[in-house]
Amino acid sequence: MNFVEGTVQRSNGDISVLLGDQRLALDGSVLERRPLLGKYGDAKVIVGIRPESIQDAALVPDAPTDRRLHGVVEVREALGPELFIHFTAPRVQLASTESIADLPRDTEPVLGGKSGAILVGRFARPRG
Repeated sequence: MNFVEGTVQRSNGDISVLLGDQRLALDGSVLERRPLLGKYGDAKVIVGIRPESIQDAALVPDAPTDRRLHGVVEVREALGPELFIHFTAPRVQLASTESIADLPRDTEPVLGGKSGAILVGRFARPRG
């Protein structure tokens, strides 16, 4: 799991999260499933992004631009049927996970450079 610092933002009934200077719109169903999230307007939060929830925008060309997290690929790992991509998300900061009670204690975040956090995405390995 990738844990980063974010700020919840509300505008005209829409909800988004600001990660560094990148704004990601959240689907309205997120607020329906987690109504307490609506109380966090302009509040700092820890955002968890599962590696398998990250998709390659080149393979999903119709994805809205406000649902894209930009980054620079640092490492590509082909492991059996899966591909792990480690990428730097500019100006995104890793969250301090010490306050998350359920996080396994042997989990250590991959530290990014001064320009941003290094995140990991998990993809199905391309065939061919």
